[in-house]
Amino acid sequence: SQADDNSKKKLIEELLEVTDADRMVDQMSDRFAPMLQQMFEQAGGEKKDLPKINKYTEKMSEIYKEEMKWELLEKDFTEIYARVFSEDEIKAMVEFYKTEAGKSMIEKMPQVIQESMAVSQRFMKNIMPKIQELAKEMAEELSSSKKKTLQVH
Repeated sequence: SQADDNSKKKLIEELLEVTDADRMVDQMSDRFAPMLQQMFEQAGGEKKDLPKINKYTEKMSEIYKEEMKWELLEKDFTEIYARVFSEDEIKAMVEFYKTEAGKSMIEKMPQVIQESMAVSQRFMKNIMPKIQELAKEMAEELSSSKKKTLQVH
């Protein structure tokens, strides 16, 4: 069983290497500040506040880079892959990511994620007022229900 665990761990390490997991984590931290800035703009932020927003998004980005280093995440990622995937599945993924299609996927996936997040943010901009209104209604109903309970006692 120990030999099986070691074999699986080696395969996971190879998978994380061929998928450039460390580089992906670094790329995500590089996209953090622009993503926050884009959210600010989509939320209707005023241009005069942009320098302040940039100052804080840069600080947030630095925190993100410090706290989300690959060296800190690698052990957890390895454990997740070990729990979620079988050894055969990991072998198949390693084989796939060594192909041209797999390499292309690795290269293009950050762009897909970034563009997908932009689409999600656009939808969230429309959804948030509805969710906020519903949350307000819920809070009012809970508040009135609480008052009624207090009046009964």
